[in-house]
Amino acid sequence: MTVVAVEHEPRLYNSAHAMTHQSSVPKSAKKTYWGRARAWVSILLIVPVGIVLVLSQPPLPANSPVQLGYDVLGWVCFTLGATLRWWATLYIGSRKGHKLMVEGPYSLCRNPLYLGTFLITISIGVTLGSLWLVAWMCVVSMLYLQLTLPNEESRLANSFGDDYSNYRQSVPLFIPRLSHYRAPETLNVSMAGLKSEMRRMLRWMWVPLLCQFLIVLRNQSWWADYIHIP
Repeated sequence: MTVVAVEHEPRLYNSAHAMTHQSSVPKSAKKTYWGRARAWVSILLIVPVGIVLVLSQPPLPANSPVQLGYDVLGWVCFTLGATLRWWATLYIGSRKGHKLMVEGPYSLCRNPLYLGTFLITISIGVTLGSLWLVAWMCVVSMLYLQLTLPNEESRLANSFGDDYSNYRQSVPLFIPRLSHYRAPETLNVSMAGLKSEMRRMLRWMWVPLLCQFLIVLRNQSWWADYIHIP
């Protein structure tokens, strides 16, 4: 596949498999209050749990083989999530809401960006070796998606009509289906989209390093540990 970087929004590429067109139908209703507040709701649910975890006894010594295994698995989850977000940005950057992307990562599942974010989020609990935190992260992530996806899917259905209906029926929502993968021979990449993702990366790139820092702190003899949770 040939990738061409462009500064402005490129023309839609030609492909036998791409079901894309400019929207000529009215947009869907605005986001609900909870849809707009979904990020803050997630933060308010995660932060208190994170504080409790930090002030609890570490389940494993920092240098134990099992903790090393958690570290490796956490890095794998983080790397996969970050890579998936960048890959999806190559396709959807600056096009979201204007064109229906159905190739590359969007041929595997309908929400590769959210899947990437989910893997990055899960990597926190995995790296810290806390099954309890992993479970809670899953609950919060599902709540976030529940507050986000219905509105987005309604907007896409209104914008792209039968094209989106066919795409929705053939491509899974979240869990990738590898047998559906397809990609164009040439892809125009929006630099504006990449710049936007770079700004996001400056926030989440510290996740694995912060986790390692917390592991070291929790294993210090002077660190406060009031409770024990798995």
